[in-house]
Amino acid sequence: MAETKEGWQAEKPYSQRVYHYIVSSISLCRKLGFYTGKLMPYTGEKMREDCAECFRRAEKRMAKP
Repeated sequence: MAETKEGWQAEKPYSQRVYHYIVSSISLCRKLGFYTGKLMPYTGEKMREDCAECFRRAEKRMAKP
């Protein structure tokens, strides 16, 4: 089974206040790098404590054909 390489953090690191959207182990907002934990798929809805910058960039990313 292939591991997901893109999505929202499933678990928030203790040092972070928000969840980030990860693409190839780096967050879209560039505030978090080298995340190797579990990822949840993009749903199109801002949930829980998601990073606002990551959410905006993920929306743009998913809107592209």
